[in-house]
Amino acid sequence: MIRKIFITTQFEHTHNYPSAPEEVIFLRYMHRHIFKVRVEIEVFNDERDLEFIIVKRKIDKFISSNIQLKDDNSSCETMAEKIYTYLKNTIALNRKVVVEVNEDGENGAILGDIL
Repeated sequence: MIRKIFITTQFEHTHNYPSAPEEVIFLRYMHRHIFKVRVEIEVFNDERDLEFIIVKRKIDKFISSNIQLKDDNSSCETMAEKIYTYLKNTIALNRKVVVEVNEDGENGAILGDIL
C-alpha cells in the first residue's frame, strides 16, 4: 500500500514562450496566469508523517523566492522540475514525489516518481 499526502497552492506570475509556434504567436509576449500547483509526497505512517500546513508553507516560500521573483520565462515543466528538485533535496528525502504545475487550472505539466 502506498501512502501519500497532497498539497495544493497557487501563485500569480507572468511569463512568455519566445519560440512559440506561429499558430500561438501571442504566447511570445508576456502574459499573466494563476499557476496552480499540486504536490504529492509519500509518507510512511498514518499519523501525519509530514504536516500538510508546514509542507505547504515551505513550498510557498520556495515558489516566492525561486520562481515568482525570477524573470526567466519558465514553462510549467521547468517550474515543476524546480519544485520537485527542491522537495527531493529538503522535505522529501528518500520519498517519492509528484509535482503538477498548470496554467489557470487548464493545461500544465506533471513530473516525478511513480506513486
